[in-house]
Amino acid sequence: MIQDLFQIRLQNGNSVIVQAEDPEKALIAAGISDLTSQCRQLRNPDSPDAEDAEILWELVEQAGIGLQNYTVRRLRNFMLDCKLNDDGSFTLSHSEEASLVEFREDYPELSYVPDGPPWASMMREAVTTERNRLTALFIGEQSDE
Repeated sequence: MIQDLFQIRLQNGNSVIVQAEDPEKALIAAGISDLTSQCRQLRNPDSPDAEDAEILWELVEQAGIGLQNYTVRRLRNFMLDCKLNDDGSFTLSHSEEASLVEFREDYPELSYVPDGPPWASMMREAVTTERNRLTALFIGEQSDE
């Protein structure tokens, strides 16, 4: 059984990298179930659980709990260096440019930050945008329905 590495870009801006046979199993390995599509199916007016699904959907929309938007994709080039620290912890870093470029595919806002003096403030702004980007996509997707 051949397994690949998958990067799951979470709504909060973090990523999880897991080894799995396919994207669906990667989500399960990362502890993420596809509640979004399940909730959409349940919200179907013909579903016997439609009323409960509407209550769940209201909790998600109003309180921001429950469902989480994400992207998942197979990694082609990925390599990390693990540096052992004096306290026994590890510091992880990308060991090659191709790996960093691929990892950043899921963070397009970061690529707009130029090198130079205003870099730090522009990077903070780009990071904030990235942390909210999937939420904005998710909300936009719901308003299109």
